[in-house]
Amino acid sequence: RDGRWGLGAICRDWEGELLAASTWNMPGSDDPELAEACAMYQAVQLTIDCCFHEVVFESDNNRTLIFYYTKRRSC
Repeated sequence: RDGRWGLGAICRDWEGELLAASTWNMPGSDDPELAEACAMYQAVQLTIDCCFHEVVFESDNNRTLIFYYTKRRSC
């Protein structure tokens, strides 16, 4: 089903200080796992654009994180 997603990401340093934040409003569907995957992709792009290194990603969707870290290690 067609719809829209409101996605967001926050980047913090090891002390919890805010380094960067962004939101995205884009066409989407009613699939929450797909929305989480798209948010993870956007977060990765944000860290690349900001030239951040040694990044740890967090999400409230464990399946998205497991998929990301499994695929990342196999590349």
